Amino acid sequence: MRRKPKMSRNRNKGRSSVQRQRIPKKSPREDLASWVGQEVVGVVRLLPNGRGSFIAENNQLPSITLFEEEIGGLFSGDRINIRIDADRRGKLKGKLLGIVERGAGLLVGTLQRSSKNTVVNTVPGNVHVVVEDPGSKIKEGHAVVVKLDPSQGRHRAVRGEIIEALGPTNHPRVQVEMAILGNGLSWGYPTAAVREAEAFGDVEPAEVLRDGRRDLRDILHVTIDGEDARDFDDAVSCLAEGDNYRVWVSIADVSHYVVTGTALDDEANRRATSVYFPHKAIHMLPTELSTGLCSLNPHLPRLSMTVEMLVDKRGLASEVSVYPGLIQSGGRLTYNQVQLALDNKRENLSSDNPCSDETIYCLVDELSKVSRWIRRHRVKRGAVDFELPERKVELDDEGTPLRIGERSRLEAHRLIEDFMIAANEAVACYLLEREWPGVYRIHECPDSQRLAMVAKWASIYGLKFDAKSNESPKAVAQFAEQLGKDERTSLGQVLLLRSMKQAKYSVENVGHFGLASEAYLHFTSPIRRYPDLLVHRSLKALWAKEGPPKDLEEKASHSSVQERSAMLIERDVTDLMACQIATHFVGEEMGARVVTVLPKGVFVRSIEHLFEGYISVEVFGDYYNEYFEFQEESMMLLGQLTGRRITFGTEVKVRLEGVNSVLRRIDFTLADRLENRRPKKAAIKGRKPLVKQKPPSGPWAEAMKKRGQGRDDSREDGEGRSGSRNGRSGKKNRQGKKKRRRF
Repeated sequence: MRRKPKMSRNRNKGRSSVQRQRIPKKSPREDLASWVGQEVVGVVRLLPNGRGSFIAENNQLPSITLFEEEIGGLFSGDRINIRIDADRRGKLKGKLLGIVERGAGLLVGTLQRSSKNTVVNTVPGNVHVVVEDPGSKIKEGHAVVVKLDPSQGRHRAVRGEIIEALGPTNHPRVQVEMAILGNGLSWGYPTAAVREAEAFGDVEPAEVLRDGRRDLRDILHVTIDGEDARDFDDAVSCLAEGDNYRVWVSIADVSHYVVTGTALDDEANRRATSVYFPHKAIHMLPTELSTGLCSLNPHLPRLSMTVEMLVDKRGLASEVSVYPGLIQSGGRLTYNQVQLALDNKRENLSSDNPCSDETIYCLVDELSKVSRWIRRHRVKRGAVDFELPERKVELDDEGTPLRIGERSRLEAHRLIEDFMIAANEAVACYLLEREWPGVYRIHECPDSQRLAMVAKWASIYGLKFDAKSNESPKAVAQFAEQLGKDERTSLGQVLLLRSMKQAKYSVENVGHFGLASEAYLHFTSPIRRYPDLLVHRSLKALWAKEGPPKDLEEKASHSSVQERSAMLIERDVTDLMACQIATHFVGEEMGARVVTVLPKGVFVRSIEHLFEGYISVEVFGDYYNEYFEFQEESMMLLGQLTGRRITFGTEVKVRLEGVNSVLRRIDFTLADRLENRRPKKAAIKGRKPLVKQKPPSGPWAEAMKKRGQGRDDSREDGEGRSGSRNGRSGKKNRQGKKKRRRF
């Protein structure tokens, strides 16, 4: 158990810092093994492959697989109790013990009729839900949304009511809707919550200022968001004070409207986060608030929670104060508009760009200067910054996916990010100095074993990194910078990012490794993140000299679970759209780059189209007439005859073989035009494999039998394969063998 962090005053900087206790850590495998046999409560998400992914509420475990026999009668979003077990390779799996609580109660599936009854076959899960026949209104085989009868248990006939028809299941838009709703999400809100949101009137400045709010309407604030943004929950401003700048970061005061004990709060807590898809979003709050009173729309008075601080040239903040305010945004700016203002003189801007106004143009220029000060200080202390382009699915007017593009980070993105990070850190220190509870955003040190794997891969290209520096953000940041300098190793930043632990919410502050911050929390997006709302409430309780909010730890844990679930759902929908795009390129050849290496094969990303697909290790074996062995430490497939390496970043020429949208799977094979293919005649002569595993069929098979190593080790993750590693039938190899148990 971690001790309560101690506060100390750093006299050199004139600000507080958190002294964190260093605790000896177990290796990842030792830590996970200690959970075997324990019972854990969490949320299940059903996957297209017929299995389930369990996310524990304690936030101390990775996602745990639930196999087919455990998920019967379960739906995505159900809260369940499992006992943790391990397979023969030490990988954790779960045994279902019971359903603690059903999810949202909305399911999606296809309508099927029989002589006995009418059912909806849910997707995913394939559970038969008995419904009343809607007659000719809905065709058989069409997708429908069903409201589940909450009284039905796991082993009883499940009944429900059809509430919406989506359409034919082969339509791309319907498939996307099924993916979203099939994961337990809902577009609608409880009637009571909507009524509460609609009951609020417009902001009356004279009335709200009587409650002690500071009037900040004479200070020019602007919002900076994407072109397609509909909710604006943060605004920024600054004014020069000598060589320093006084900065205001004003956030929508959601806690004024979403109060504990209301239907609005219950629904916000249940969702805990907004979920974003390429074509639209499912908001945490009803639109009456998220795009109305809690959105800092231009030229309208809005309630705020404001952080005010003085920032010097070193990027250090002082004179920090936090208080409720009343602001009026002077402009709704987009990232592209701000970027044009940063790159051009004002007279060269078009009249429809708000930055063409002299006052706003000057403010943007000063904000950019202060943001660079803040960023320089953050980088100096060792914050890890990954310069990775963001993939974005582009759609037509009807919402059909067209292509996948890349969206690079602009200076305008970094500008607003710098101010949000500074505000979040300032509020974290504000609470710690007063020894008042809050919900912190923590990011623990990466595991040295995972970093060692990345370091070994990077050593192939001559880069050096000591994995024992895993507790030094600066060392990791410098390594990330090294990777980004060379085109061959730039993708290694993705590998390094994957080796980092996932950030989560906690009432206990242990710092944020990625930001090299000793105290960090989320304060700046209460419209879309419930922990931000909890922080706002905690601040108000402090000012009112009331007791701290209740159940902070439980709600922080729940928010972490919902955040991880939202990430999985967003990824699932994006993968589906990628499959829909890839169907237009089946049979075509294209260049690709390896982005993931696994024992069974690799995932590659099309260089031109940016969707990802799978190539099995047998394909490489057949193509090169070679035996490839997975080298875990260096994350590569290594040819045992030639030393050929298939590793992260390797470029290959591929042909798109097929697409399975249901399984979210794209399959590639190697194209015939690939250079340096090994002739089959010279394949096996004279050398033996360096590892004691079964080789491909042919002369190697006989050689290995003489060594007594002809056993079949190809069965992994419960998926049986043919007896040979190269994908041939292998019937001779299977004769006389006992059928192995499927785990």
